[in-house]
Amino acid sequence: MNSPIHYEDNTNDEREDSQNKRVNAVPSESDSPPAPANKKYSGKKCRKCLDIARFVVETLALIGLVVYACLTYLMYCETKKAANAAKSAADTAHDTLIASQRPWVAIAHDSLRMDHMTLFPDRENPPSYTLESAALMTLENFGNGPALRVTPPMIHIYLVQNTPPDWEQNACTLVEAFSEKGDATDVVTYYIMPRSTVPTQTQETQGLGQIDTANIHTYWVSVCFVYRDSLSKSVHHTKILLYGGFPFDPKQRLNVREAKVD
Repeated sequence: MNSPIHYEDNTNDEREDSQNKRVNAVPSESDSPPAPANKKYSGKKCRKCLDIARFVVETLALIGLVVYACLTYLMYCETKKAANAAKSAADTAHDTLIASQRPWVAIAHDSLRMDHMTLFPDRENPPSYTLESAALMTLENFGNGPALRVTPPMIHIYLVQNTPPDWEQNACTLVEAFSEKGDATDVVTYYIMPRSTVPTQTQETQGLGQIDTANIHTYWVSVCFVYRDSLSKSVHHTKILLYGGFPFDPKQRLNVREAKVD
């Protein structure tokens, strides 16, 4: 007769084997695999690469900024140069227009004559004189525009042997004052159309002080008049220095030493 099967016993054995396998399946701490040795080194290397990349990017950005600043400055310089050139061209064109359309007033050729020149002694010792003189001349406008507020010419006589050094500074002092005041003075000014002439005369009385007429062989005449143009309203001057032989001879022709027009 067969022995009976003890299922309970077999089940207990299987349970023990299963628990033993489960225990053996959980590895102990000493049996776990070690951490990679180069893990920390790899992290440092990545950070270093990032730092290098950031430095390169920042350097390139800085270089780009510098290049941009240089290009901006060069563009500014070129723009300024172009603006200056345009302004210069505009000024040149304006000046050319003014010069081509403005009046140019001078003394007509060979029209200046000294009408008289008389010395009056103020005292005998030492000898001192007052000079009265008068001149006739014709003013001519050689320009293309009308000359406005043309002052009568002002003359001044110098009884000296050599060229008066200060003639130009003193020639236009009074006529400039007349031109500035305009109609506020009793001085009558002229209006000269282009290619036209105006005859005029002027007189002068001046104290010469102490002079030795015996040693003077030349006299000098400075002439100045002022006028304005209709475009720029600028003041223009004509200054002329002439000379002749002394004693005075009304038939003698005067010679031009210097002439300045602005």
